[in-house]
Amino acid sequence: MTRRKAIAIGVGGATAVGVGVAVYQSPWLRPLGANADVRVGVIGLRNKGAEHVKDIGAIRGARITAICDVDQDMIDREVGILAGKNQKVETYRDLRTMLEKADIDAVVIATPNHWHALAALWAMEAGKDVYLEKPVSHTFHEGERLVAAVKKTGRIVQSGT
Repeated sequence: MTRRKAIAIGVGGATAVGVGVAVYQSPWLRPLGANADVRVGVIGLRNKGAEHVKDIGAIRGARITAICDVDQDMIDREVGILAGKNQKVETYRDLRTMLEKADIDAVVIATPNHWHALAALWAMEAGKDVYLEKPVSHTFHEGERLVAAVKKTGRIVQSGT
């Protein structure tokens, strides 16, 4: 059974995923076509973020289209690695600018911990699905805000450990 099939079967009702709720219009449920790759932006490129760039690049149907980090050296390192694989990406030093791009379907957030909740909120408000590294928040209030944003925006949010 493929992941798409499993998700399609399990979406009959709202299913908790991380801090969020699975949404009925997930990009994974759309029919695949020539241009149907899920376009992913990675925010935060040190250790875990660099792993995500590598891992997502190996997933059929997913494509890294943007990377973001405040440290230009991290951006340059990942651009070099991706260029060696014939992949070109947009680069950003401000995640708010990256989130404005309509050609990004989902983001992976691997920033320092204190940025996780705010980055996820901004991403959902920008219409992006989110994979959020742990911890998803530092306070109950931040967690409540994330759950409220999922309900309001209808975006998918998943957290990893």
